[in-house]
Amino acid sequence: KDFTTRILQKDTIAIVGPNGSGKSTLLKIFMEKMKIDSGRLKKGDFNIGYFDQQRDMLDDSKNLMETFCPNGGDRVVLDDGRTMHVFGYLKNFLFPREYLDKKVGVLSGGEKNRVALALLFTKKVDCLILDEPTNDLDIPT
Repeated sequence: KDFTTRILQKDTIAIVGPNGSGKSTLLKIFMEKMKIDSGRLKKGDFNIGYFDQQRDMLDDSKNLMETFCPNGGDRVVLDDGRTMHVFGYLKNFLFPREYLDKKVGVLSGGEKNRVALALLFTKKVDCLILDEPTNDLDIPT
């Protein structure tokens, strides 16, 4: 209620509050996935990368190879246009080689979070919004 802010380039923002206080709702409004009841939302023209708690960006029916190389091959296209072997990229997120053929749907919650983060980090974005990105992650991660 009665919230006003200005976020500038290079700002790092944390939204902290108890469960049910509206943090995710605020992010959905910012992402224009929800409409506001009153007031206005003014934002510039930029690309947003969004990690949501439900991991909506993932397709449970695809394996990791299909998720990261949707056009075939074995190279992941990174945010700057360079490519990297899919296993070389995924081992940075603690995935062993045998996971390349695993379906996303059989992964644990923490593994799905790592897949979602790894996928998000391949996108060229100006603003990165992470809604509960460390839920389900274990200590080594």
